[in-house]
Amino acid sequence: MARTLLVGLGIVMALFPDRVTNWYQRVAFENPEAAVGNSWLGSAVRIEGLLIALCSLTGGRGYAWLLNLMGLAGGVAVLFPRQYLDWGARVSYQNPEEIEWTGWFPTVARGLGVCYVVGSLRDYRRRHSAD
Repeated sequence: MARTLLVGLGIVMALFPDRVTNWYQRVAFENPEAAVGNSWLGSAVRIEGLLIALCSLTGGRGYAWLLNLMGLAGGVAVLFPRQYLDWGARVSYQNPEEIEWTGWFPTVARGLGVCYVVGSLRDYRRRHSAD
């Protein structure tokens, strides 16, 4: 089921990167109109979506690598949600100092991080229980 969800997420990101970015900004930022994305942001979202979908569809090492990476990112989000979000804003936006997170969004980031860590650990255990 997780693979199906990741395939779907990846396809949506690949096909509609601007809509995904706009939705994220409306949900995550108090002032979404102030956010000025870097020129490559849409392309990066599209490429990320393609990689997620392809790795999830093909399985194997690519999928394991994806889940390990998601688990690592999730661990950082669990421990340091505000810093995780601020780093992402610094990388993705021209004016990160003007972006204001909604008060509840760091909690959402932490919750998603827990999901990523749990999913990654479950898959790791499943892959290594046959050894």
